[in-house]
Amino acid sequence: MNKNKNTNFLFRMITVCFAILFSACESMMRYIDVEPANLQPVLAVSSIIDTDGTFFVSFTEARSIGSYRNWRPEEETIIRKGEVMLYDETAGETVTWLQSEGFDMSLRFYESGYSFTQHDLHFEAGHTYRLTLDIEGYPLATATATIPDAPLVEEVSVNLQQTLHFDNAYRLSPFTPDAFQVHSIDCCPLSLRLADNSPQRDYYMTYMIADVNSDALTVIGYRDIAVSDRAVIQDNPDMEAAQLLMDGEIDAFLFDRLLLSDMSFANTAGTIKLLIDPGFLKQSDYYNKYPDPPCDNTVLTTVYLCVAHLSANSYAHYRSLSLQKAGMDFFSEPVSIVSNIENGYGCFSAINTVRHKIAEYKSCDLSY
Repeated sequence: MNKNKNTNFLFRMITVCFAILFSACESMMRYIDVEPANLQPVLAVSSIIDTDGTFFVSFTEARSIGSYRNWRPEEETIIRKGEVMLYDETAGETVTWLQSEGFDMSLRFYESGYSFTQHDLHFEAGHTYRLTLDIEGYPLATATATIPDAPLVEEVSVNLQQTLHFDNAYRLSPFTPDAFQVHSIDCCPLSLRLADNSPQRDYYMTYMIADVNSDALTVIGYRDIAVSDRAVIQDNPDMEAAQLLMDGEIDAFLFDRLLLSDMSFANTAGTIKLLIDPGFLKQSDYYNKYPDPPCDNTVLTTVYLCVAHLSANSYAHYRSLSLQKAGMDFFSEPVSIVSNIENGYGCFSAINTVRHKIAEYKSCDLSY
C-alpha cells in the first residue's frame, strides 16, 4: 500500500515539474518576423566544353525566395538581349561568340531557359577557357575551366563468346533516385584498362554510343552500360543518392552514363569490368559475315565506347545536384549546390573525351 502511494506521489511530482518547465519555456519564446531576402536576380548557367568539339550552354533567371513574397507567376516570359562569349585564355583568342536581341530565357514548368549547342570546335588539353554571359538586366556572369588531359585508356576488349545473366538489374536514372526499375538482363563483358591520370583524385565518365550513318542522315544513339563490381562505383553520385551500395539483392546496375573515379586504381592502372548489351554486337557479327547487303542504300553503324576525363568541379557539381534531388532525411544536412559561376549559379564544365570503336557493320536502310 505504501509502495503504491509513493509511486503515485512520484508521478504527480513529475507532472508538476513538466508543467512548470513548459510554462517557463512558453514565457521565453519570442516570435520574430523575418523578412525573406529579396536578392537581385542572377543567371543560372549550365555549360560544357568537350574535346569532341562540342560547346553547350544553357541559362535562365535564378530568383531568391523573397522575390515571391508578393504573388507572381511561376511560369514567366523572359526575353533579354545580350551576348555570350567563349574565350581561350591560354591561346588568347575567341573560340565562339553569340549575340541576340532576344534570348528566350522564359521560365516554364517542364523546361526553362535558353540553350545552344555548337559542334566542330577545337579544344586543347591544358588550355583554360573563360565563359562570359553579358545579358541585359543581370550582373556579368563569368567562369573559367581548364580542359583535363585525355583519359589514359590502355586497352578495351569485348568477349562476344560469353553471355552473363543477371536477375536483379537496377536502372539508375540521373537525379531521380526513387524512380527505379528492376529486371533481368543478359550482357557481354567488356574490359576497360584505365591508368590513373595524376596523383590527385581523377573522375571519369563512360558511355556507349551507336553512330548510324546513311545517305539521308546521321543519328547518334546512346546505349546502356552496366556494372556488377561495386568497387568500381563506390563513390558514384547516383549510387550515393539512391543509397544502394548496401543492397545485396541487386546484382547489376545500369547507367545511361556511368561516373566513376580512380579510387580503385589510384596511382596505378586498373581493369574496370563493364557489361554491355550483346544485341548490336551480334548484329555486327552477323552483318560482317555478309559485308554487301542486297540493297541500294546501306547504313553504316559504328559502336563506340566513350571514356571522358572530367574536371573536378564538374563531378562535384553533379554530385551536389544528385544529393539535393534525393532529398534529406532526419540525420542529413542541407546540400549546397557546388557552383563555379561568378555573379551567378551553376557550372562551367570541361571534359576530355576519347572514343574506342568496338564494332562496325553495314545493313540495309529500311526507310527508303
